[in-house]
Amino acid sequence: FTQDNTNLRILLEDSIDFRDPNYYFGISCRSCDPPKTEYYENRLRDVFSQTTFSDLFVNSNNDIWQNFILSESKNLNRDIFFIGSELADYTKLGDHIKLAMTVPHHGLNWIKNEPWAYLDKTRNLHNKNAIYLVAAGPLSKIIIHDLYYVGNKLNNNNSQYIDIGSSLDNILFDKITRSYQLSNSEYRKRICSF
Repeated sequence: FTQDNTNLRILLEDSIDFRDPNYYFGISCRSCDPPKTEYYENRLRDVFSQTTFSDLFVNSNNDIWQNFILSESKNLNRDIFFIGSELADYTKLGDHIKLAMTVPHHGLNWIKNEPWAYLDKTRNLHNKNAIYLVAAGPLSKIIIHDLYYVGNKLNNNNSQYIDIGSSLDNILFDKITRSYQLSNSEYRKRICSF
């Protein structure tokens, strides 16, 4: 999708080329996606100590993650915000999680047609010491990069911006969107290693 969309490609490249000691990259484990793992290991070679496990929220970890969000995250004593599809029902995550911003369900078209429109929305999302759960497909990387970059300029780098991918889709959309969400799936039982 980046071949015909220069704006999107530039924004995604910016997000992966950004370097800061507190900016981390989540990559898949070798057993889930060997080609992408190898690509990111090479691409992030200079900051490989700042890579982490993107599969942390999926496969055999998904039940633990969902339980944490629905039950235990209430006790964090931090503001938690959701950024994701306009179709997601974030209220199912609990009263303790607030809506920060929605993106159009077909967000790639949004970036393609209005490449900087999201910036107007993200520029005002800088609460100190907050957690932002971002579930906006490829736009998550762009949004997180922008939030982190602007947050640092505002000396507000105590917030955490986390790309949660599809890990809460079965709750947010009330439907299964990935095979690891199926109870009998081989992926639901898969224990990833990094």
